Amino acid sequence: MEWQGFVTADDGCRLWTEVAGDGPPMVLCHGGPGLWDYLSPVARSIGAGYRVHRYDQRAGGRSSRERPWTLDRFVRDLDAVRAHFGYERWLVGGHSFGADLALRYACAYPERTIAVVYVAGVGIAWTTYRAAFGAAVTARRPADDERRYRELSDRDRTDAEEREFRILSWTTDYVDPAVGKANAAGMADSGMSVNYELNRILGAESKMESASA
Repeated sequence: MEWQGFVTADDGCRLWTEVAGDGPPMVLCHGGPGLWDYLSPVARSIGAGYRVHRYDQRAGGRSSRERPWTLDRFVRDLDAVRAHFGYERWLVGGHSFGADLALRYACAYPERTIAVVYVAGVGIAWTTYRAAFGAAVTARRPADDERRYRELSDRDRTDAEEREFRILSWTTDYVDPAVGKANAAGMADSGMSVNYELNRILGAESKMESASA
């Protein structure tokens, strides 16, 4: 780690940020929305040849929770990180929702974007394949896990149940279930809270946007 601290957006929101490496600047955007940075293994795999920035998006992880919670605001927050470090242009990458955020950023600021690294993004026309995606995720869970996942989805959860729900939710993101379960357990034990309200708000905005496209 070369630097860790907070970048302040123009409305005062403090965005936890970490920087490592030396070379062309690059940022990695985590998924969610409503989660926190989990891309340190990706940053390590990129190596020291890039100056890699990772941050917790607004209202998630160690960042503060100022509103509004909108897709446009999240794009402008990402540019606030760029501006803080004084880059004219940088590589923008992300995973899942973070890949979509990186693509939105490139569309909004093409002159500030060298390239986009798009990993397992939700896509622009999300509503066209959402049902198929949900069916594929369900098929990846053993029947007992699927029953338990649905049971936990429909009620208020204790801390232990929340941990169990996170592991059941995230394990299917991996090809190897054993690796997925171990990595999901690591995230579940991070001590961070999931901002489910933010997830619903930005999810609804994405759906409306996709439906009108």
